Amino acid sequence: MALLDKFVDLIMDSFLGPDNELHQRRHKHDCPEENKVNGDKLARLAPGTPVFCNFTAEIAEHTGICLGDTIVHLDGTGKVICTSPEVFLARLNGTNVAYDIFYAARGPNTPLGSPEIAERAKSMIDTTPGYDLLSANCHQFCIKCILDEECQTSPSLRNLEAAISKFFQTEEWHWRNWDGFKGKKVQKLISE
Repeated sequence: MALLDKFVDLIMDSFLGPDNELHQRRHKHDCPEENKVNGDKLARLAPGTPVFCNFTAEIAEHTGICLGDTIVHLDGTGKVICTSPEVFLARLNGTNVAYDIFYAARGPNTPLGSPEIAERAKSMIDTTPGYDLLSANCHQFCIKCILDEECQTSPSLRNLEAAISKFFQTEEWHWRNWDGFKGKKVQKLISE
C-alpha cells in the first residue's frame, strides 16, 4: 500500500472509524487474510492477468501484466520489459524486500486474465515510453494495457483496481497471493 494510502487510512480511522462503510470500500480488493500466508499454487496465471508486488517495505507497489509465467512491466528506466516473476520481485538490483506477488482473481485459483490485455502488453515490450513517478509509472502502463487508454488521474494502485473492475465489469474480485511460481533461484535469473 502506498504511503499516501496509509496516510488516508490513518485519517479515515481517526474520523470515521475502521468499520465505516466508506473506509471499508477503499479496501474492497485487498487480499483475503487466509490467502496472505498460504498463496494459490498455480504454476501459471491466465495471460493478461494484472499483478503487483509490494515495493520497498510496503511503502509503494510495483505492477505488471502476467503472460502466464512471465510478467511485462514498466521498469524505472522507462523501458517496458518482460521478466520472470522472480526478477519482477527483485527490483532495485535485487535489493527490494518483496516476497509475494498478488494477482487479480475472482476467487481461489481463478485469475482475471484477458487475451486482449495480454496482446496490448506484448505489443509494448522493448518500447521506451519513459518513466515519471507521479504521472507515467507502472500503474499507468497497466491501466493502458487494460483499458487501451491513458489514466486521466494520478496513476495509482487504486486507479488500477478501478480499471480492472471496469474492464471485467465486476466489483466481485480480490487480490490473491500467487505462490505457484516460487522455487527458482533469484540470483540465477537476475544474472540472465
